Amino acid sequence: MELRAQRPYVIPESLDYPALCFSRDRSLVVARDASDLTRCNAVAFWKNRYFEDLLIVDAAGRRFRVESAQPDPEVGAMDQYVARLLNRRFRVNLRLRPEGRMALIEIKRTAIEWIEKAPDFWSASRELSEWSRQITSCRSVVGLARLFD
Repeated sequence: MELRAQRPYVIPESLDYPALCFSRDRSLVVARDASDLTRCNAVAFWKNRYFEDLLIVDAAGRRFRVESAQPDPEVGAMDQYVARLLNRRFRVNLRLRPEGRMALIEIKRTAIEWIEKAPDFWSASRELSEWSRQITSCRSVVGLARLFD
């Protein structure tokens, strides 16, 4: 019988905050702490599937991928219906897989790519060239988080 090594998973409380969250819908959100990262509303969780393949980069430049997300506590069918109807916020248990470190230049490049793939959204607050200039001038992940917070 062969024993398989279990993957090391990380809990949100062990990340260095603030953390940048890059979602598959090209939104970029700042999580100020573990509580911020693990709270979500019903529309984002069930309809938009916000946590699906979510990339998280913490303040130390460590990269994580959300491998699974479950409501805490588990939500039955009736509770899920009510939560969706009222778009309630709730806590989510996350299982994070570490993916190594990202250099600051790589994090900046990713942020610029996210902005370029959703130009209508980002240009509503400032010109895309201004976003790019400000991202490029950031000296840390914390600086990037301030820019997007």
